[in-house]
Amino acid sequence: MKYFGTDGIRGVYGKTLTLDLVAKVGNAIVRVLASGSEAIPKCGAVAVIGWDTRKSGNSIVKKLTKTLVSNGIKVIHIGVVPTTALAFMTRELKADLGIMITASHNPPEYNGIKLFASTGEKLDEQATERIDALIDMDTLWQDFLITQFAPKFKNKKLPRVILDCANGSGASVAINVLKRLGFDVEAHNTETDGRNININCGALRPTLTGFGFAFDGDADRCIAVDEDGKIVHGDVLLAVLARHLKAAKLVTTVMFNTGTEKWLNQHGIDVIRTPVGDKYVYAALKSGGKLGGEPSGHIIFPDIFPCGDGLVTALITLQMMVESGNSLSALCADVPIWPSILRNTPQDIAAGEYWRDGCRVLVRKSGTENTTRVLVEGESLQRCNEILTEIINKPN
Repeated sequence: MKYFGTDGIRGVYGKTLTLDLVAKVGNAIVRVLASGSEAIPKCGAVAVIGWDTRKSGNSIVKKLTKTLVSNGIKVIHIGVVPTTALAFMTRELKADLGIMITASHNPPEYNGIKLFASTGEKLDEQATERIDALIDMDTLWQDFLITQFAPKFKNKKLPRVILDCANGSGASVAINVLKRLGFDVEAHNTETDGRNININCGALRPTLTGFGFAFDGDADRCIAVDEDGKIVHGDVLLAVLARHLKAAKLVTTVMFNTGTEKWLNQHGIDVIRTPVGDKYVYAALKSGGKLGGEPSGHIIFPDIFPCGDGLVTALITLQMMVESGNSLSALCADVPIWPSILRNTPQDIAAGEYWRDGCRVLVRKSGTENTTRVLVEGESLQRCNEILTEIINKPN
């Protein structure tokens, strides 16, 4: 086993035993509790935690408790106790698992984690091995991406990348993968207090002033920013990616810009439109296609994985830049985008799509709010404004 020795996990606090590792152990315990085994029988379980007198104990207990409770495990603290008392109380309280935070006879800078079954006995080898194997579960995705992209960047000149991680769940994965691939990474908004996710940062409000990528809270959305700090329109990014991949078609939504669609058609790429929502984009991709996505930054590359991921979008964008030798702004320079105006109104306007004076009009009901969304796009911004005003002000 990688982490568990003859008597639990043990290491120097802050070095080989970090709070990040403690959280991973907690998540691994949750997975085993949920899946069930003879030693750990059920989901919705109860865990008893005790600890010794080391200074680091409180921090470890706090992190472990937060991880377990956030995943539906009831935790009972019994305080500073001998290890055997923890084992005894696990049995007496009919708990499913006992956890002792201690490094036994080691010096005070050490600490550790010992696990006990509901019987008060040391957790058996089989259950311990399952927990140990699951501790690094989050690295499987990272390793998969490294395997996919390492050959693309090997021995190549790589740009410096700035990240806005939205104080979300994708920060460590994005940073680790890019650094392992050889990129120089500057990352912002990587720490969360549970309340600042997506607040004035990330894909919704990128803070980047140079080339890089902004993700949203769960990192399935990616917004690209060029070397001048200019946000790349989502439709434009989809278009240049379709050209790079030599895609026969781009699957996108009804919101995709018509001016960009015409440019794609000129390059031999068809545009397939679906209702708004990446689930509809993916459904259309099942019949074939290399690329699908929404202007909002949800982009799917079925050859990599059938679910959109912000980091994958960033990696393929980087691959496009490295292989072409061009900056992101240069790659996007020839892609046109028509002026467009999107307005929300409480008016009950009939949904539909039509053309008027060379402008495309799309009226649809919001799927999340009691409102109607009206989109007008065309080569003349002035005419778009006029048509929108006429639609909004027209008596019902």
